[in-house]
Amino acid sequence: MSGSPEYYLNTTSVKAMQDVVVVTLPPRNYTSGSHSKFNDTINDYVAGYHDGALLFGKVLRETMLGQRVDRIYDVPLSDNPFGNTSFYGMGGHYVIDEYGDRDVNFSMIYTSTETGMYETLLLFDTSRNKTIVIDQNPTLLWHGRLPNDKPKTPDALCGSDAVNSL
Repeated sequence: MSGSPEYYLNTTSVKAMQDVVVVTLPPRNYTSGSHSKFNDTINDYVAGYHDGALLFGKVLRETMLGQRVDRIYDVPLSDNPFGNTSFYGMGGHYVIDEYGDRDVNFSMIYTSTETGMYETLLLFDTSRNKTIVIDQNPTLLWHGRLPNDKPKTPDALCGSDAVNSL
């Protein structure tokens, strides 16, 4: 079991997804424990809990080791012991920024109107706060561009009639 969402394993989309844009994390690989009899129960929640415990243990260990060798630190209140670190867990390699946020590349995928397959539209690199366009000419349902972000409201549901009709 890989732990990745289905669209990374099978890029064939379904009709219900033709007008949906999905923002997602990169594919995950939970096969490191493939010899475990519990491998079929690994999902994002289990991996996240496990990896959070790993990070907590790492910070605790580093803090305790720092005190054990008689190093006294004046730690300002603004210091984040969970920031500026990296580690490996079930979800892969984690890079944590100075604020304790995970640096990762999000991908935005859509269903191509030509192929019916999931295609990557763009990536967003949180470590650099930068958008990387992958598909310059996407075959989106909305004529090559994203739809208006304000949905149209039917006239029948405008004003006080909307409250009365609910």
